Amino acid sequence: MHYQEFAPSPALAAIILRYWQFEVAATLAGPVPHTALPDGCVSLIVFRTSPLAPPTALWAGPRTIHFRQIMAPSSAFSGIRFVPGAARALFGLEMDGLKNAARPAQPDMERYPLLAALVGQLAKRPLQPAALDELLEAAGPGAPDELVQPLVEQILASHGRVAIGELTRQAGRSERQVQKRFKQAVGLTMKELARSRRLRATVVALLLADGDYFGTLEAAGYFDQAHFNHEFGGSAGTSMREFRDYIRRIRHTDVKA
Repeated sequence: MHYQEFAPSPALAAIILRYWQFEVAATLAGPVPHTALPDGCVSLIVFRTSPLAPPTALWAGPRTIHFRQIMAPSSAFSGIRFVPGAARALFGLEMDGLKNAARPAQPDMERYPLLAALVGQLAKRPLQPAALDELLEAAGPGAPDELVQPLVEQILASHGRVAIGELTRQAGRSERQVQKRFKQAVGLTMKELARSRRLRATVVALLLADGDYFGTLEAAGYFDQAHFNHEFGGSAGTSMREFRDYIRRIRHTDVKA
């Protein structure tokens, strides 16, 4: 199994975090359950269960808990991980009901030629990041919420290590208004997004960058190992040891927090 990420063009930094693909070898000894940790983002996902199967396109909503999928031999997945708020700005995607959920992208493809073109590119093998860049650069950034996007940028830049109360005060609006606008655009509260991004960054540092265990937890703002284990278990639905053993079966390339 091989999971690989690709950086988008710098011109797309306001709307795209990463492109990615996950490929399962034909030689895999039977289906395996795959656990993906929450990242707080909307993803456009295209997958085939076998080389001859037709592609399926889904919107995967922002998550606060893990996503579990059975991976069959020869299956392939690819996707675009959008900056929180960007999918709504580009495609009018309504976030109600998308938290910890997924739905078909086909209805939106009929309304947005850009979306149909992106799905067509994601269905190709190998993935062509430059072709995705070209489509998205021509489309422009959409109409992001000017109140929400600076808050999203600070949460992403800090990997979730921010004081939510301070962010709200910086916005210069009432807390109720800021929280409402944020959830409409992103699908999560600021606290939920920050928690998901902090957990992802910590796990990437621990498992893929071989970071010092206790130093990484302290830098991420976890009080102690028990605090981290509690948040990890609640989000991943498994223990850190079991997750680590599975992740080590996957070859990872250019994965970023």
